[in-house]
Amino acid sequence: MELLKFLFYIILIAACAAQCPDSDANLLKWSDHAGTWSGSPPTENDNLTITQPILLDEQPPTLYSIVITATGKLVWDPNTEVHLKVHWVQVDGELHIGSEDCPYLSNTHITFLGNVEENNLGAGGDKALFVTAGGTLEIHGKPKLSWTKFTQTAPKFNTETDVIASQIENTNKKGLAVYSINPTTGELVDSAFFNFLINGRKYPNLIISFVNFLDDIPDGNIVGIAIHKDLPRRGDITGALEAIEILAGQTDGTNPLRDTEDAMYSLLTTKGSTAMTKEVYLPLKSEGKTIAEASMVVAEFIVVVTSTFNMKMKGKSKAEVLVAVDLKYRPILTFIEDVSIWETGDTVVIASTDYDWKQAEDKTVIECPSCSNNEIRVSSPLKFTHYGEIYKNVDMRGEVGLLTRNILFDTEDAEGSTTYGGNLKVLKGFKSVHIENAEFNDLGQQEVLGRYPIHFHMCEDVDENEATRPWIKHNSIHHSNSRCVTIHGTHGLIVRTVIGYVRKKV
Repeated sequence: MELLKFLFYIILIAACAAQCPDSDANLLKWSDHAGTWSGSPPTENDNLTITQPILLDEQPPTLYSIVITATGKLVWDPNTEVHLKVHWVQVDGELHIGSEDCPYLSNTHITFLGNVEENNLGAGGDKALFVTAGGTLEIHGKPKLSWTKFTQTAPKFNTETDVIASQIENTNKKGLAVYSINPTTGELVDSAFFNFLINGRKYPNLIISFVNFLDDIPDGNIVGIAIHKDLPRRGDITGALEAIEILAGQTDGTNPLRDTEDAMYSLLTTKGSTAMTKEVYLPLKSEGKTIAEASMVVAEFIVVVTSTFNMKMKGKSKAEVLVAVDLKYRPILTFIEDVSIWETGDTVVIASTDYDWKQAEDKTVIECPSCSNNEIRVSSPLKFTHYGEIYKNVDMRGEVGLLTRNILFDTEDAEGSTTYGGNLKVLKGFKSVHIENAEFNDLGQQEVLGRYPIHFHMCEDVDENEATRPWIKHNSIHHSNSRCVTIHGTHGLIVRTVIGYVRKKV
């Protein structure tokens, strides 16, 4: 009996292997430059035409276009992680990233490049992956639970009961905020703001005051430092930077603040011990917010020091410290299903359970050794309460969806536009299209009609053959520029358990 079981499993494994697209004996390796490409492999910004079966088993250069002809096939090697950057891809033949029986388990990343209407590609459009008549597109990522529900209400972070101490700098001055925190109680023992927006002649006394304040902080206390607005240099600030380096246990001259002024900076460390030093340094973004946030968990509380600069708010800046109950600030969320397949670093979206849809919020999953299989812990507090009860036999439990997938399609911003993303388009007469467990971020085009993250365009009846019926399942589409899935003049397409979250404003 045991022998029969063994043989059965061998046969089963062999049968599954036969379904894996990379097992095609006719595939030529991309990495075989001499054989596959006759010594001339694709180079930067090439227009590549694929006329034979090729296994993508190495990082390709940035390409302008890829045309897979009716005799061509491009298959992702399951053991190779690649980041394909390309303006557009036309699939007349076959493109495979895994299969239904052999999902692709490595990470891969496809980024669409290009500017507004830089090409005239007809139905396909710019920044596109389009499947034409006779084309096959098979995308099968790592299987993950797409969404689930709360088992109980998840309360929002309460600033009255969950906060131990907090302080926000409210000044037009520019410089460094310094905080001293008791490591046992979380009490904010002392703080000071050092204004560097003063006459350069006053800098020597300013630096002395700064250094003395750091020296007077007792050993063992938690020390936080954050830039507010900017760190002007109207005089020599070397002494202040050296004091920060000593505090943080850095080699002389290595603090990143020595290199540039246009940055946000936050630091957390323990006076007299640098084992837990956390430092975040971020050059200012050209638009939106730049947030440098450092955090440290001590006993049952968490300390967070933040340095923020907001370009949209005419350079509004903020330096602040927050000490909070850790389990409230980084809460554990409990669900009705096993979510152990969700991984540290994944992003989840929590749906609004209020009349205001804007109460949806996304969070990052963090490590949680104590969590059960139906629990996760997230990296930041809930801004809103999310209801999780069955009320009078009506299931009103809030939904939580997974945004992260191991196959990621995204977009590089066009010149002068942040709403001109890539698009995936399927045209009438395609042979086979199945997309599952993939992530589509920042796709769609507001500037051009008919350019959506996933678009079946005038394909007519597609369910005549159940064996090849197309479907889209277990995907996430978020921060879209124009809709999510568009089914236009197409009948019989299956769309199931697809997460859609946040469409950009016009």
